[in-house]
Amino acid sequence: MLSSYLYDDIRQTYNEWQQQSKEPDLIIIKAMQIALSNNVRNWKYACAVLRTWEDKRPQSLSDVEALEAEHKNNRTAKSKHAKPEKQKTMENFDDLANKQNAGIDMSETLSDIESLKNQLYG
Repeated sequence: MLSSYLYDDIRQTYNEWQQQSKEPDLIIIKAMQIALSNNVRNWKYACAVLRTWEDKRPQSLSDVEALEAEHKNNRTAKSKHAKPEKQKTMENFDDLANKQNAGIDMSETLSDIESLKNQLYG
């Protein structure tokens, strides 16, 4: 059940969007769906999504979906630029680990571990 505060806030948001768009109900529901798809069950998150659209003044659900597609494309482009740096960091980490472990004989180490286990647990 909704609290009276939450009900009033949703009603006010609906009234504001009704003044600037043709499909305020569908736009607000889309914002709620985005919140849920990000595992956020919070009205404030949906409001934040709505605020990101406010300046663009979408008139319909299709306008909002176009804005979301643009947002996803921008995020994908940014992540593509970030991946090479992350990949390089992981390669450097792997190289360092290989250098540090170069002199270790793993079969001997495993045998030592088995020996210790036998001593401890009989």
